[in-house]
Amino acid sequence: MNSTLDDIKSRFYIRYPSKVGGHNDKDLRWGYFDDLSHYVALGFSLGNGVDNLLKEKDGIFVWSDRTLNVLKGTKMGGATMRTKKLVLIAYLFEIYYDLLITHKSNVSRSFGLERFIGAFDCI
Repeated sequence: MNSTLDDIKSRFYIRYPSKVGGHNDKDLRWGYFDDLSHYVALGFSLGNGVDNLLKEKDGIFVWSDRTLNVLKGTKMGGATMRTKKLVLIAYLFEIYYDLLITHKSNVSRSFGLERFIGAFDCI
């Protein structure tokens, strides 16, 4: 509950103040804290077992024949199909992250999933 900009120490709170007791500067506000939704992070560990991620039948992901054929034809320095699937899953998580940040805040210039979808001019 910081009603003046002098009280605010957080750049996040400047952008998303509370609806009650927040500052009134419309130029600095991107939205209200009260309207934000909380999401849990997504990840996996190779040491924890990834079998359900990689199963082609009855697993967490649907591995279509088309996707599997593209992966088979993709050269990744001699990577196994297992590794290729894990890399593709990691790229999926990267897309989820990219959806959470604004285009101007995305500092990544590395190609990842783009090689699979044929998009190389993503800037």
